[in-house]
Amino acid sequence: MKHSLSGILDTQHRRAITAVVERIRAQSSKYAFKLMPIVNRPDGILEHEILSDFGGMTSERVLGEEGKTIASISTQSKVFLPGSYQESIPFNERDLLRLRKAGTIGERGGTGLTNDELSLTKRAAQKLEVRLSNRMQDLIFKSIFGGTYTYNGQTYTFGIPTSNLLDTGTNWDTEYAAGTANPIVDLLNMMQTPVMRKYIFEEIAMNPHTAAKAKKAIIKEKQIHNSNVKEASLGELLSFYCPELPKINIVRDAHQDETVSADGEVKAGDAEYFLPNGKMLWVPSMDGVEFPQYGELQLTENMNDPSATVDKPATGSYLFFDEKGLENRKSPKVEIVAGFNGGPNLMRPFDVLIGTAY
Repeated sequence: MKHSLSGILDTQHRRAITAVVERIRAQSSKYAFKLMPIVNRPDGILEHEILSDFGGMTSERVLGEEGKTIASISTQSKVFLPGSYQESIPFNERDLLRLRKAGTIGERGGTGLTNDELSLTKRAAQKLEVRLSNRMQDLIFKSIFGGTYTYNGQTYTFGIPTSNLLDTGTNWDTEYAAGTANPIVDLLNMMQTPVMRKYIFEEIAMNPHTAAKAKKAIIKEKQIHNSNVKEASLGELLSFYCPELPKINIVRDAHQDETVSADGEVKAGDAEYFLPNGKMLWVPSMDGVEFPQYGELQLTENMNDPSATVDKPATGSYLFFDEKGLENRKSPKVEIVAGFNGGPNLMRPFDVLIGTAY
C-alpha cells in the first residue's frame, strides 16, 4: 500500500526538485560535458568503437574506371559493462514536520509553494545536483587523463597511445626556484613533436594552479619586463609573445570531499580541480570530422526510475521519492533518491594529447 504524504510532499515539491536535478543535462558551462556530452543509450552495455583520423582528400581516378577504396570509419569495437551510481537524501520525522510547518506559513507564488517551503525543497535537490554533476565530471576527466574507466575494481582501458603523453622537459614547479623553467619554450617544443604535427589545435586546457606555475616561471625568467604586461593573464601573455600557440583555456571546475563527524557536523575538504595539477590537454580542432567530441558519457538502462517496467527499462538519470519509510511509524521518513547507470566512453583515444609540466 502506498502511503499518502497528506500534502507534506506533493506534486509541486516533486516538480521543484526534478527541475533542479534535470539541469544537469543542460550544463553547458561544465567543461567536461563539452568534451564528452551526456547521451542516453537504450541498452545495458556500452560499446566502445574507436574513431580515428581527421580525413584526407579524395583520390584521383582514371576516367571510366572505379575509384579507390578507403578504410572504414573505425578500427575496432569492444563492449564493457557500465556502472551504477546512486545517492539519497532522507527527510526524517523532524524534517517532515518542519516542511509541513513551512507550507502553512506565507504566500504561495507561481510554484504553488511558500518561499520557505521552496527553499527547503530546492536545497535538498541542489545538493544532489552538485554531487551527481561532480560524479559525471570525475568519470569524464579520469577517462581522458587516465585513459581508463574503473567500476567496482574492474578496469576498462580505452587505449590512449603512450606517444600521446608528452613531457615538457622542464619542471615548472621545482625548476622555477632555480630559474631554469621556461614554459614558453616548452610549449613551442611540444607543439613540434611528430605526434602533434598531425593536428590543428583549438586550445590548450589547464587548471588555474598549473597556469599560475607557468606564469611565475615566465616572470622568473625575466621574459616579461613591462609591469602592465605582467598583469595580463597567461593566455594574453602567450598570445602576445607566441601567437603560434593555441589559446589557453583555464578550466576552474572543481569539487570538495566531505567528512561527517560523530556529532553530525559536515566538513568540506580542500577544493580539487577535475583537470589534474601539472597537466594540460591539447584539444585539436574537430570541425567536420565524423564525431566531433572525444566521446560520450553514456547513461544506460535502469530499473530505478518509477517509470521503468521490466519490458521497458528507463534510461538517463533518475530522481524519485521513496516513501516506504512511512510504513514504519516508529521512525517515519521519506527519501529523495537520485542516480544513473552508465559510464564514460572515450571514442577518440588517439586524439587525446596530454602534456605534463610537473
